[in-house]
Amino acid sequence: MVGIARELHAEADAADLSALAAIVAGWSATSDLGPKVLGTLQPWNDMVADGLRRVLGQHPLGQLVPTDDMAYAMAALFLGIEMMSRLDPDDERATSLFGSLAGLATFAAPALDAISNSVSDT
Repeated sequence: MVGIARELHAEADAADLSALAAIVAGWSATSDLGPKVLGTLQPWNDMVADGLRRVLGQHPLGQLVPTDDMAYAMAALFLGIEMMSRLDPDDERATSLFGSLAGLATFAAPALDAISNSVSDT
């Protein structure tokens, strides 16, 4: 999933993100705009939730992960990273963050498997 986020980040269009930031910021001034903007972003949440379901698959810990909540958090994090990274002319922070997340994923996979094995043995 980190690889997908990294690719999406590399392909993101600054003009689209600027427009999105303005739209999201504008919802607070118009009470009925918020649900419409959130509805427009729902396909992002759905895409992330589908990815989580594929990654977790039949993994025993997959039953413990609130997929929709995690998808919402991950989509919000990604959108925030995209907007903030446009403030960094070298894009160093986002690049560093994606590297850190990839490292954590590499570390977490064996740990999750070990936990999974101990859960399924009981």
